Amino acid sequence: MRPRLTLAIGCLLAAVSLWPAARLGIRSDVEAMLPNGTPAAEAYRAFLGTFGGIERAYVTIRLPDGVPADPDRLADAAETLADALAASPEVARVRYALDASDEAFATAELAPRLPLLLGEHAPESVAAATTPGALAARVDALRDAAEGPAALFLSSIASADPLGLAEHGLRGLSPGSALPFDPVTGVLLSKDQRAVLIVVTPKRGEADAEGGRALSAALDAAYAAVRKEQGGDLVFDAIGGPLYAVHDEAALKDDLVRILTAAGVVVLLMIVVAFEGISIPAISIAAVAIGQLWCAALVALALGNVTAVGVGFAAILLGLGDDFTIHLGARFREIWASGQEPRTAMMQTVDETWPGISTAAFTTAMAFACLGLAHFRPLRELGLVVAVGVLLSLAATFWSAGPMLILVSRLWKRVRAPRWRGFGWFVTWGVRAGGGFPRASLAACALLTLASIVGVTRLSLDTDMRRLRPSDHPAARAEERLVKDFGIGLDTSTITVEGRDVDRALDRAAAVASIVRERYPDAEIVTPSDWLVQGDRLAARVAALRPLGLDAAAQRLSVALDGAGLNVHAFDPALDVLRGIADGKAPPPIAPAKWPDWIADGIREGPQGTAVAVRVRMPADAWPLGPPAALLDAIEKAAPGAKVANAKRLGAELRNVAVRDLERLGSLAIAVVLGLVAFSYRGNVAATALTFLPVVLGTAWTAGLWGALGLPLDLFSLCVLPVMVGIGVDDGLHVMHLARQRGEDLERAALDAGRGVVLTNLTTCAGFAALALSHVPALRNGGLLICTGNLLCLVATLVVLPAVARLKGSR
Repeated sequence: MRPRLTLAIGCLLAAVSLWPAARLGIRSDVEAMLPNGTPAAEAYRAFLGTFGGIERAYVTIRLPDGVPADPDRLADAAETLADALAASPEVARVRYALDASDEAFATAELAPRLPLLLGEHAPESVAAATTPGALAARVDALRDAAEGPAALFLSSIASADPLGLAEHGLRGLSPGSALPFDPVTGVLLSKDQRAVLIVVTPKRGEADAEGGRALSAALDAAYAAVRKEQGGDLVFDAIGGPLYAVHDEAALKDDLVRILTAAGVVVLLMIVVAFEGISIPAISIAAVAIGQLWCAALVALALGNVTAVGVGFAAILLGLGDDFTIHLGARFREIWASGQEPRTAMMQTVDETWPGISTAAFTTAMAFACLGLAHFRPLRELGLVVAVGVLLSLAATFWSAGPMLILVSRLWKRVRAPRWRGFGWFVTWGVRAGGGFPRASLAACALLTLASIVGVTRLSLDTDMRRLRPSDHPAARAEERLVKDFGIGLDTSTITVEGRDVDRALDRAAAVASIVRERYPDAEIVTPSDWLVQGDRLAARVAALRPLGLDAAAQRLSVALDGAGLNVHAFDPALDVLRGIADGKAPPPIAPAKWPDWIADGIREGPQGTAVAVRVRMPADAWPLGPPAALLDAIEKAAPGAKVANAKRLGAELRNVAVRDLERLGSLAIAVVLGLVAFSYRGNVAATALTFLPVVLGTAWTAGLWGALGLPLDLFSLCVLPVMVGIGVDDGLHVMHLARQRGEDLERAALDAGRGVVLTNLTTCAGFAALALSHVPALRNGGLLICTGNLLCLVATLVVLPAVARLKGSR
């Protein structure tokens, strides 16, 4: 009754919504994708939360193809790059070689403690090294080394290790056990000596896109410095850390623009063609835009940000929201063209279209709302956002589209109704096929359904979490080379072990590492507990070595060294450790301030205790489904509460979670939609069953087609399958409600409502099909899946309902 006032209020709310909507953020990090309440996911989340801040960036410098290997040139280039990056405020640490600090730590702290670092076999090794014959041979070797050309290089190592135990233990107790340091140049060279690796620890976390842009700028400046000194033919690659966040943010923002533009253009063109004019299409797009602004503002205020999957809500709402305005506008124009005054025509239009429009809106919203119970945050988020958005689009239809139609109709000329070019032919063909040949049509549908069963058996499930993030990262090839050349990114697990203090956490980590080493001798294990022996382990090892009489061995060695003309005082730190062990005294723990980065990165201290990382790198395909259950049980027994983060274990768990979600959410969606449809029909069972029949057939055909084509179901598409029930039922709802209101048979109602149904179905498909332009594989796959299912549900509606009605009438 007051179109101008009503429209002004709606536009004012949309204008106010612009401010919070513009601040809606996007998250693409792995943690945002993990489900809640599952062991593997919680372990991965604990790993990311505890040690995620040390996520490194890997920079490689590679010689161009055709140029001979030149390790010295690569070492110089790595040094120049590292010096340039070290000066950047965005970089915490840079490592490309075994440096002086590593050697100093090994000789000053690790080597003197070697008798305590050798593990269970320390008593045998130390006893063999302290026999008179072994001591004499060792002194001779030390004298020869001191007189040789490498005397300066060997002096610090030899003085720290007078018993020569480094061959037993120190070789594996260095950063070289985790990274491939070249023994000649000392840098991280590839196997073919054509690439060098620089490991950069950024100061900002991996989800910080702003930090990624700053780091990228620092890298560009460092590349320029290297090219200036070493030539411009070197090839640079950088991956990891916050660099991913930069690409993901740009890709997802590009997604929003591309998807919305494509969907908007296609939807607008279809409506223009159908209505043979611009006014109703413009009103439809405007109303949808208002509803989307309301929704984006509400989401920004409530959630603050959405995940990579959540960016699809804009295109989905564009495809769904225009359905309401199309039905409203089409019927309003028909009634207005019959001679009714605009306000009266609008009230009659609302009376006729409200049951179908509102029921379709609520069934669609409730189907999406069921995703709010999913274990995966992206799906929960998408479900709730779209559910709210659909209801807000329904409100915008009557709050803004209705007033706009009343105001614009005053400029129309009373001419014939639009002919719905193309859409009418499709409707007539489908309805005539079903109504004219009912038995043949139903038999064909039955055969198609049986054939679909074969395709369903070929369906596969891909649980790779990378499908939920942008896939076309420019550094994808660099990732492959990093795995091939340096072994970075192989099947690696991280076990997070916690304790009430550092000593307890290190003891538990050592116990876990011992279990894995015993069961898997080929595993490569890196943990700070190998270098830091403290607490109960230190006391136990001192007690095991004490009976060896190491004070006497130290005295014999001291005399022999003096007799050989060597400076005995240079060996005092190591000899003092031997004497202390003989007295039952352990050396003091190494102060945290002296820990190098390759130790400190694996330890986190907090108010609740200390966490220590045990990193396990297994041969390829050794754990196809992640660590075996028996190993997990043994780890839990040795270190209660330990969390094992493993990508394959997570994938296997996600598969089970996704299947359970499909069963649970699918059943819930069907029950809720069924209840809403039955309520709209006042409990009429026959009408409810007929409305659902096309949905059942369309869903079966879609699943069969997907399997026959060999297309996978991923975590996103598997869990949005229940949504197809809420969307696919809309076509039958409009036909059935029109038939009941007018008292017509289904064939006549399908012909009258069919053109609007086809148009709204196609615009909905346009919204979902536009997701095929996304950088996120899961959105592409899920969008095409729902688009295909929606079209097949439409075909089933136009063919099957008239066929069933004709057979029923013939009886």
